[in-house]
Amino acid sequence: MYSSDRRPSSYDRGLPTAVQVASVQNGSMAHARKCVILLEMEAGVRRDFAVTALQSGGATVIATVTGRPLDNLDAVFASHAVVLDGAASTYDSLDICRRLAELKGPPVILMTGSDNEAERIMGLEHGADDCVPASASARELLARVFALVRRNAFRAPLEATTGADSASRVTFAGWSFCPASGELRGPTGRTGFLSRTDHAVLAAFVEHPRQILSVDQLAEIIDGEPLTEVARVDWRVRISRLRRRLDRLDGGGGLIQTVHGKGYVFAADCMRDAN
Repeated sequence: MYSSDRRPSSYDRGLPTAVQVASVQNGSMAHARKCVILLEMEAGVRRDFAVTALQSGGATVIATVTGRPLDNLDAVFASHAVVLDGAASTYDSLDICRRLAELKGPPVILMTGSDNEAERIMGLEHGADDCVPASASARELLARVFALVRRNAFRAPLEATTGADSASRVTFAGWSFCPASGELRGPTGRTGFLSRTDHAVLAAFVEHPRQILSVDQLAEIIDGEPLTEVARVDWRVRISRLRRRLDRLDGGGGLIQTVHGKGYVFAADCMRDAN
């Protein structure tokens, strides 16, 4: 468990360059080591807790002082995962989650400042891939970070092969979706790009239109792993987030319908168009 008390740390440093991150990943133990960047994590018990937990699992940890966390996106994108301090006050951690999600950056795990479920849900709704509560043990933090890295590696080939080629689009109810890039165009022509998680959920739905899919089935399609009860709640939040994203973009919230007691259905016929 961690607290918010402050004490000196040997990890006070600015965000590295992408070349520095790459040099960490390409060393003799590159096959076994993962590079995790701690964003907006000031020196203190919270950061020492995270560093110790991740290093115990063999990860290379690069911690940053608070400041301008997204100035060097190349370095952030070169890492395997980002751990973000949700209690940091210098920058809005939810805005950082949202921006990294929109840019399809590495998976983000938010360390919340309390055990409040509403805080965890808020983080997920703003693009965090997972949230660790204040009461989490070092073992749980390590397991969650490595699970995210593993799932992200699983998703990459899935997303790359969804669709015949990079120009392939899926059309439905006046909408057009490019699974390769995450670009989404609504019936009125409004265009947007989905975050990594929203992209993966929509890709799963359009591959199984008009089929009732439980949360467990969706997670199995996307991540290839069974769910815990807590994870089921997180996935329902992600589906609700995608529904709101569709609604805000061009009134498409009704495309994803809830079938009570069974799951969700994508209520449109889908057609693949290579043009």
